[in-house]
Amino acid sequence: MYHFRGSYLSEQIQKGLLILLVALNSSCGKEGQSVTKECLIPSDQTGTITGHWKAKPVPVAVIANDFSSAEVSAISAAIGSWNAFFQASKGFKLYLTNSMPAGTQTFTSATICGQNLVSANGFTAPILIQKTRSGWPANWSSAMALTSTCPVAVSGSTYRAFISGVMQINFQNFFNSGQPIPDLQSVVTHELGHLLGLDHSCSGSSSSGIPSCSRADPDYVDALMYPALGFDGKQGRISRSIRTNDQQRANCLY
Repeated sequence: MYHFRGSYLSEQIQKGLLILLVALNSSCGKEGQSVTKECLIPSDQTGTITGHWKAKPVPVAVIANDFSSAEVSAISAAIGSWNAFFQASKGFKLYLTNSMPAGTQTFTSATICGQNLVSANGFTAPILIQKTRSGWPANWSSAMALTSTCPVAVSGSTYRAFISGVMQINFQNFFNSGQPIPDLQSVVTHELGHLLGLDHSCSGSSSSGIPSCSRADPDYVDALMYPALGFDGKQGRISRSIRTNDQQRANCLY
């Protein structure tokens, strides 16, 4: 049992962490792209699936009064993008939104495997989307957000099953006056891709089933799950579209 960590970072690409490149020259996204119902995981991306949830819909929640109304709207829009895709492709909404009362216990990437949020009857509690204002690990200081899941092997199943997860958004090193301001909707849309079981479309260096971004297929570079997002000055660029490569891989999980 171990954690998978997927996140947005800045400055360089490291294994297991998503880096946000300040000087990245990439597409900002094409809105209104058609939905594909095809399940396809290319041979060089077989290592980019981390698991999936056996129960659905997957409940996600923010803690009441932790996020501003504008931030909640951005998070809701990100959830809506994935739900619209799954509704069109599969006929169901993957994510169910909740609100947790103020003072709710929070979890970190180090503690999530100590709980099991999935029972035979579905979920016992929602996956929390948390705002982290202090205590962000120094070695992740360039990470805008970090999504951690706890996958376990399932006999006879192609994919491991998640039993818990948490999404932490770095409001210590980002989103503050004088610091880079990412596009929150773009960041959360990407992180929700990690939460449903997608790793990055490519990596800083190639390994078995994970292509190198420097030699990646153009569709991988264009994907929402590409491991970098740039800035125009200190304002985050927008990348909110769920692209063909993201859709094809997601279709194989649910």
